[in-house]
Amino acid sequence: MKLNELKAVLEEIGVSPSRSLGQNFMTDANLVDFIARTSGVGEGDLVVEVGPGLGVLTRKLLESGAEVAAVELDKRVFDYLSKEIRHPKFHLVQGDACRIDLTELTSDRPWKCVANLPYSISTPFAARLAESHHPPESALLLLQKETADRFAAKPRTKDYGSVSVLLQTAFKVEIVRKVSPKVFHPQPKVDSALTRFALKSERPDAAEMKRLSKVLRTAFSQRRKKMVKALSRAYGADAPRAMESLEINPNARAEELSPEMFQRLALKFHEKIESKTRGGVLENGEGA
Repeated sequence: MKLNELKAVLEEIGVSPSRSLGQNFMTDANLVDFIARTSGVGEGDLVVEVGPGLGVLTRKLLESGAEVAAVELDKRVFDYLSKEIRHPKFHLVQGDACRIDLTELTSDRPWKCVANLPYSISTPFAARLAESHHPPESALLLLQKETADRFAAKPRTKDYGSVSVLLQTAFKVEIVRKVSPKVFHPQPKVDSALTRFALKSERPDAAEMKRLSKVLRTAFSQRRKKMVKALSRAYGADAPRAMESLEINPNARAEELSPEMFQRLALKFHEKIESKTRGGVLENGEGA
């Protein structure tokens, strides 16, 4: 959809792009084609699209033969899409993608996610995919570049943080290409980046991911200080003992540990908690 056409439709349906909703509409047909091709979706695939906007990418995904479930928060855009895209493989849901039941939305089927993701929900939505009971096989997301840099960051770099570890534990994360502000309306003040997420076969289950997330929030809460201090406040004497058993330097900061090491640390904490719980049950049982 050309810029003048886009502006006309937005005026017609009474939408002034909202920064709080992260509404930046794509105006470059070549970019839309590239995203559709790069996503690799086709006949038989179920795709969840978050923030479909006026449906330019949606139509390309449908042309590939994929079934598309689109989630749109803005009621005016939702009403427009309901009238404009009438296709047997198109399903439109009004709601918040960070709250909607993804398992119910996908009917527990294998699925992929392709989206020009609203900047305002990029981090919480991506984290939700990583922690999900039913994560996508892959995701291709258009993100603010600084967010993509954080998602793909390596240990010992300034962008590396808890979300880097969480996402890289669940997915192989790869920045495909940088995208100029010029291909959006309104134009954001920053570059964007098309980012690919491929689900790892060894991805921990949802319960493990939740436990990992808790450890990460604690470990990175004071990233300039020794990690053991923050972990000891949450896990007591188990923290230094767990780090010692994994041969983690007691002076290490969170940004120095790999995603694999954090996964092992979270598992070690869980094993200790489980052991104490079993011991408590046995003691209570013997004393009864």
